[in-house]
Amino acid sequence: MSELPIGFIVVSSHNWTLTRFSIQVLLRKLDSRGMKVEVWESKRPEVRMIVSSLGILAKGEDREQSDMKNQTVLDSVREEIIIHRGTLRSGDTLVAPGTILLLGDVNPGAIISSVGDVMIWGKLRGIAHAGCLGNQKARIVAMHLRPLQLRIAQIVARVPDDKPGMGLAEEAQIFEGNIRITLAYPGWSNRT
Repeated sequence: MSELPIGFIVVSSHNWTLTRFSIQVLLRKLDSRGMKVEVWESKRPEVRMIVSSLGILAKGEDREQSDMKNQTVLDSVREEIIIHRGTLRSGDTLVAPGTILLLGDVNPGAIISSVGDVMIWGKLRGIAHAGCLGNQKARIVAMHLRPLQLRIAQIVARVPDDKPGMGLAEEAQIFEGNIRITLAYPGWSNRT
């Protein structure tokens, strides 16, 4: 069997729901055959987010349809909350197509990303990205907020080294173009 030349590959997964693990397995199999994925097309925003986090150019429908779909996704985020139980360890990535509530910790080296809000009933010490499709009203809330990096929409920040008071949850949100950390407001779900 002759070796396949290294080629430019475009993968189209249409509307398939794929996990980060399944995408990585496929990429390894293609790589072992000398094929490199340059572009990944998908109708699903969560698949495009995963692929982008792996360093591959992700594309969806044409720009106008994609913008309309992203707005529809952003509008539905306030209604959908995904609950995940368990701690994210170094190397783990959790991507949610809506608001995510994690019942556990996010350890250093782990990434949690969401189209809507990221809420952690535990310690955030890894990387959190809320509003990853551009929702600047998204926020990150944690019982202990000391991440390596915070991202809301396209804005990136690092948390200061001072420690919050014991038992006080904090939230990060965009204020005047920067990420600001304050004590968490108990009525977060009723905000407008």
